[in-house]
This record gives sequence, C-alpha cells and structure tokens, in this order.
Amino acid sequence: MKKPAFIILILSALAVCQAKEVAYLEKVKAEDIKIEKESAQTVRVSMVLDFTELNMDPQHSVRFVLSLYSADGKHNTRLSPVVLNGKIRNRIHNRVELLDNVELNPEAQLTLRRENGNRLRINYTDTLKYERWMNGAELRLSSFITGCASCNEGDETMIIAEGVLPPMTLNLKRRFMYAPYEAQKKREEAYTARINFRVGSAVIEPTLGNNTEELETVRKSVSAAQENPYTSITGIYITGYASPEGGFESNMRLSERRARAFAQYIALNIKTGYDTRYNVNWHGEDWEGLRKEVEKRHTLQARQEIIDIIDHCSAGRDICEARLRTLKPNHTYPILKNEIYPLLRRNEYRIKYTVRSINEKEGRIVIFSHPELMNVYEMQKVADTYSRGSSEFMECWLIAKRTYPDNEVAANNAAMLLAENGRMAEAKMMIERFEVKNANMLNLLGTIYASEGDFAKAAVLFSEAAEKGSVEAVGNEYKIKEYMGYYGIKQ
Repeated sequence: MKKPAFIILILSALAVCQAKEVAYLEKVKAEDIKIEKESAQTVRVSMVLDFTELNMDPQHSVRFVLSLYSADGKHNTRLSPVVLNGKIRNRIHNRVELLDNVELNPEAQLTLRRENGNRLRINYTDTLKYERWMNGAELRLSSFITGCASCNEGDETMIIAEGVLPPMTLNLKRRFMYAPYEAQKKREEAYTARINFRVGSAVIEPTLGNNTEELETVRKSVSAAQENPYTSITGIYITGYASPEGGFESNMRLSERRARAFAQYIALNIKTGYDTRYNVNWHGEDWEGLRKEVEKRHTLQARQEIIDIIDHCSAGRDICEARLRTLKPNHTYPILKNEIYPLLRRNEYRIKYTVRSINEKEGRIVIFSHPELMNVYEMQKVADTYSRGSSEFMECWLIAKRTYPDNEVAANNAAMLLAENGRMAEAKMMIERFEVKNANMLNLLGTIYASEGDFAKAAVLFSEAAEKGSVEAVGNEYKIKEYMGYYGIKQ
C-alpha cells in the first residue's frame, strides 16, 4: 500500500506544479550592466544579478542564461548560466551528483540553493570572443525551469540592455581647398598652318591647293581672340619650318621668308588690334619632326635605318638627306617625300592674350560656355553662388578640373565632391591619376580607401599626408588606428 500511495502523492504534486503559473524572471534585477571590449579579441560582460525578491518553488531548478543577439537577429551567443535550485531540488541534485559522480551543470558559472526571503546579489562576470555582429546587439536574460510536469511552460526571456558595443564610426575629415587670387590672366593658344607654296616660293596664294580653307582657319583662330569681349591679344609668335629636300642653307632662308610672309598676311588681312611688331622665328629643316613622324610609321620597311641616319647625322644635313635618297627598298624615299615631308613644311603660331576679370554674374554664363577664359579662383566664386549640395556647385568644380587638369585645388575639390556624392570610384581615379599629390589630396585618398574597407592603405596615406602638413590627416590617422584596434583589424 505504501508504494502506490507514494506514487499518488508524487503525481498530485506534479499536477499542482503543472497547474501553477510560474513567473520568476520579473523578480530578477540586472544592475550595473557593463559590456566592454577588453581587447581586440575579447568582450567582458559584467553586472549584478539581484535575486532578493525571487521566491522559488522548492521543487524547481531555474537556469538563468544571458545571451547576446545581433541587431538583425541572425546571430547569437550564450554566456555561462547561473543556476538556482529550490530546497528539495537542490537536495535531489546533490544526491545525484554524489551517487553518480557527475556534475549536473558543468557549464554554469555558479550553482546555488535559493533560500527564499534571504538577500541574494551575485557579481556576474564572463568573457566572450569578440565578433563584428556584436556591435549594436542586445543582451537578453532568459530563465528555464525544470522540476515539474510542464518544464518548458515556465521559460521566460527579457531584454536587459540594447545597443551594446555601439558600432564605432570613423567620421574622417577632409579639407576643401581655396584657389589663390590670380591678378592677371595670361593665356596662350597654339596652332599649325600648313599653307601650300610653289617650289622655292614664299608668296601666299589664297587659291593654291587647300589654302582657302587653311587661311580661313587662321582667320577664325586669330579673330576669336581679338573679337572676344573678355580678351586682348598681347603677342603673335610665328615659327617657320621646312622639309629636308633641297639644300640646308636654302631651306633655312626659305623657312624665314615663308614665316615672314605668313606674319604679313595676318597683319594685312586680319584685324588683330595688336600693333606691336610680330615675333617671327624660323628653324629651317625639321629633322626632329621627321624623326617623330617616322617613329609613328611601324610598317615603314626602312624605319630603323632612317632613324639611325637622323640620330647619327654628323657629316651635315645635306649629306644625310642624300643618304635617305639611297635607302632600300626604292620606294622608301618617295614615301618620305610625298607623305611625311609635306607635314614638316608649316608655320606654327601662338596667340598670347590676357583675359579681363570675370565677376560672378558673368561667370555663371562663361563657366558653361568658355571656361578657359576663367581661372580657378573665378570658378570658385561662381560655384559659391550655388548651395554646397547642388548639382550646379559640383558641376562648376568638375568643369574646373576638366579645364585645368593639373590644378591641385580643382582636382582636390572635384574629387571631394564626387566622394561626398557616393561616386567613390571616380573620385579615387581622379586623385590617383594626379601626378604629384599634396597633403590634402593624400588625406582625401585615405578617406576613400577607408570607405572601401582598406584601412591599412588608408592609414599609410594618412601618415604621408600628416608628414606633409595635413592637420586633418593627423586626426584621421589616430581615428583609423583606433578603429582598427577596436575591430581587431590587422595593420
């Protein structure tokens, strides 16, 4: 009769436990929560767990588990649990461990008997291996109850900390550069005129060959500088060249006569407003130009022989030109005479002029039509009439970079605006193609590499920029190293 009675007693106790609603977690307090990185690889979690208000059923065992959950819910990890046993459950556990020589909660940081009504505060500390997903995670406390027929129905979870290990932001700084004032804008444009002359003549015949079209091109190029309301011609520089056929001295005189004839034609037929004497020079036979043209002709059979004759012409140009006539195959010299020599007979002319200052109102039009008439300082003044985030502001700087590709202010600012608008690849290419980078450009390039995740390269660029005097780079170098240390990134 005793055994059935005992069974009935146990079943009755379980039925009572099953029917009882259990809510332990609301009686637990987590205080002084600290979640900190101890090093690049470890995270230390500490707090005080206060169980003073918790009254447990003597049959129950409660496992309190702390867990980190990523902000997106895709990752989680558990810390070592704390186990509290009721009076009866604690006795049972002790007996099982003693008789079976086992540890029931080997992973638990602490296993205690809960004496209801007594003060119980536990200083909890645990260490985890750091992973990137932990930044911005939440810390949860869960309780898992055993010791009754419905063991799982009493499980609870609550969030005790949010946004732990907040992600570190770099907040790198760049510097927008300002163009210096340019007192006088001097400009120069170079052209080539290939005017047909009769053999040995220096007389310009407008209807000979393609002279009509060629002279019209000259007129337009000179008039463009003269008639522009913003420009004033300060000089026209003409240099005459001849091809090697014929005598060297004769060709020297011929290049002079043709250069002077060209200057006279401009003076008589094109209104320049420039009264000062023209600057006329002449070079005679253009052997340097001949070499450049021959180098381009990779299919020319005697190409290397021609180059050797030009490079080792110590006996006199007339003798060298005679050697060119004897080259094999026999069609070599006719190719030179008919295809290359005409390119050498020319007048090169440069038009120098000054451009008056252009104000912001005028500049809003000129920058989009004739940006070459403005300097970077004036372009910046025009850009500043637009808001910093506008498309017009960016376009002004992109025009400045296209107009003055070697200007470091234009390159830095255009690339910086591209980066600010997410066009990192374009910004990166713009700076990397710049031959000599100043401190601001190196610093800007470092911020671009950092945005791509190449922090080691960024750190090197910041160091170089700091050495060249960039104040921003000094701060950025410190930040990038701190960031790399925070996330355990190798330098």
